[in-house]
Amino acid sequence: YKKIMDEGDSQAQMEASLAKASHDQSMFINVVVNSNQAVPDPSAKKIPLPPGALAAFRWDTSRDQVPSENALILVGQWRGNPDGTWKRVLHPTMAPTAAQVMSISITADPDRIAGIIGSIDVKSLAAALPK
Repeated sequence: YKKIMDEGDSQAQMEASLAKASHDQSMFINVVVNSNQAVPDPSAKKIPLPPGALAAFRWDTSRDQVPSENALILVGQWRGNPDGTWKRVLHPTMAPTAAQVMSISITADPDRIAGIIGSIDVKSLAAALPK
């Protein structure tokens, strides 16, 4: 705090420091098995596929003036539709309740999301699902 005060413009610097610190106050990783549908945000852009993923998307949002990024990774057999939705493809020889698809949703600080995506072993998750 003293360093900020000594540099002048302390209010703006303090607000910037608090905003940076608040970026890590919330991070969400949600894994859903056998969802019938997944819907990326309309502003989502395709991103390079993590090994084992069928599709992957990323988009920006903000909440309470704190920017965040979102990602959606689809694993297993999904079918994309013209309206942007993705529907689960049922495996014909498996019970509908058996694990067939996964969706991984991530919300995190923009500086952290790439590392979070890279740390998820999507390939191992995909290996647990039918081809």
